[in-house]
Amino acid sequence: MRLAEIEFNDLPADELATYRSRVAAVTPALASRDGARAHAGAGHASRSSVVGKASEIRAPLEEAFGPVTVSVAFRLRRLDA
Repeated sequence: MRLAEIEFNDLPADELATYRSRVAAVTPALASRDGARAHAGAGHASRSSVVGKASEIRAPLEEAFGPVTVSVAFRLRRLDA
């Protein structure tokens, strides 16, 4: 599987040999910094989906995260039917 990913994504030949050391080099500070960069800037808003009764979960979500948009559920055809 990894070899197919390397080929498909045109990754360097040493991808498998260096993968673990590169992952081990990621510190919490680096992950936090890069995560903040990825989600910062004009026009970049985070979105999350929460499933449940809006009447029960909306207020706590708004208190924790700010304005909430409620979408009405729609019917899906069961795949096992």
